[in-house]
Amino acid sequence: MLARSAAARPPTIPGITCRCWLANPAPCVTALPFKDWVLPAAIERVRRKLASADDGNRQMVDILNAVLTDGLPAVEAACAEAIAHGVHSADVVLNILARQA
Repeated sequence: MLARSAAARPPTIPGITCRCWLANPAPCVTALPFKDWVLPAAIERVRRKLASADDGNRQMVDILNAVLTDGLPAVEAACAEAIAHGVHSADVVLNILARQA
């Protein structure tokens, strides 16, 4: 089990909390770290839709990484726009973000 120390920090993206870290940091290292995160509604809808895709985990990581560069409100808005158009891939979400910049 990982010790909670300065070296062992929870996975963080501004505005998103990893609940699994609060209970036990080990799942964050050995399991899907974003599985138990509390995500904004639009991002959560995209996550649920991507769960059935073969590369859904990779796509979700790409979307969550965009929060670091574009900010949580922009990524949430891009996810909402993608869902409104009936699509949910990371490529579409990232394309929407690129158009907004």
